[in-house]
Amino acid sequence: MTKYKDIQPAITVLGAVICVMLTGCTGLRLPKFAGSDQGSEYVGVDPSVLSDGAVNEKNYYAVRQALKQNAIVLNVQGDSDPVRILPLPSEGESVLVSDLLRQSGVLKSIGAVDVVVFRHLPPSPTGLRLPVRMNGSHEEVRPETDYALRPGDRIQVSRYTNDMVQSLLSKAMGL
Repeated sequence: MTKYKDIQPAITVLGAVICVMLTGCTGLRLPKFAGSDQGSEYVGVDPSVLSDGAVNEKNYYAVRQALKQNAIVLNVQGDSDPVRILPLPSEGESVLVSDLLRQSGVLKSIGAVDVVVFRHLPPSPTGLRLPVRMNGSHEEVRPETDYALRPGDRIQVSRYTNDMVQSLLSKAMGL
């Protein structure tokens, strides 16, 4: 019995290791990631890169189709057909956001607009949010954000609403 008394602690440790291996690590609790909510899963992309625009199934599949067809997705909120796939010209010719707004007739039909470009970014279903700055009347794109469009870009256009807070911020920033 003295022989077994010496190896009893080793057998106990071995038994515990086998128990953990067979049951998995479900009994272990790891610390949560900083800033994560309870029950949420970790996302490997910086949240500031993700857009705040809603991506529904129709937009998602439209972007996938646009990538295959060398096209972009024009998403006009409030329109009878809000998601349209528009082809880009052949290689060597670029289309700017201002060209798209003018040639598609969005500015004529809506007038003052707010525009956001969502650039296709593989790990994110929404894409990289690229805000488009407009002039004071919200009818012309400012040159510093007149992006050249790429296949798979989704351009979200909505009617400009002149709320008081936005107006005061624009004046304070000298826009």
